[in-house]
Amino acid sequence: MLTAQVPVLPNDRRPFLTFRGWILIVIGALVMVLLFASIFLNTAGLVVGEEFSPQTFSSREFHYYQIPGLKWRLSSTYVDSASGTLACSATISKHIASSVPNPRWDLISYRMGTSTEVRAEAAILVEYLRDSAWQASSPWVQWTNEHPTLAAELWPTVHGLAIHHGYSNIPELMDFAWSVPSVVDLKRHSRLIVQRFAAERVTFLNAADRKTEAAELLKWASSFEGATNLEASVK
Repeated sequence: MLTAQVPVLPNDRRPFLTFRGWILIVIGALVMVLLFASIFLNTAGLVVGEEFSPQTFSSREFHYYQIPGLKWRLSSTYVDSASGTLACSATISKHIASSVPNPRWDLISYRMGTSTEVRAEAAILVEYLRDSAWQASSPWVQWTNEHPTLAAELWPTVHGLAIHHGYSNIPELMDFAWSVPSVVDLKRHSRLIVQRFAAERVTFLNAADRKTEAAELLKWASSFEGATNLEASVK
């Protein structure tokens, strides 16, 4: 017995995708876009860095997100205060006045995504302190413990230079102290370095109309034994 076949009209054909199918595709596409955007931001838009406080001789790490190229912030800055404490800071802090309510934080370095790390002036001192400073046997910890009289002369001067943005002058002073000179020679060398730095820095500060900073630097530099009249030399 033959069965009659009913022809299928064009309007009776099923659609290629149902409405539910299109919704699933859109949701899947959005998930993929968000996934790739997250990966992109975590690799290219993540800014990580580290800061150093010249008042407390401690460091900390930070990070935030921004749109690469545009530098539009996508998040606030997260600071991890316990992340980068220098192992030698406890020993050095015995020789400096490190207790301040609102310490200043100077940039050590930062990097955005996979780009090359950018280093700032504070890195000069931190690299010296981190010559094994993550270990208990830091050479500067040992030096400080073995030469307390020299340490009492060195660290306050290093402390003052860092506070007054004289980081580039610190290696010369620390190298000289490492050779274990007499206290008299270290005092004299410290005074010469500080006065040379102060003369240049005060001239810059005055030209930039930063009179308060210039006056504070002059006061500190003039406190060294045997210091010359700096105010006359920079006018």
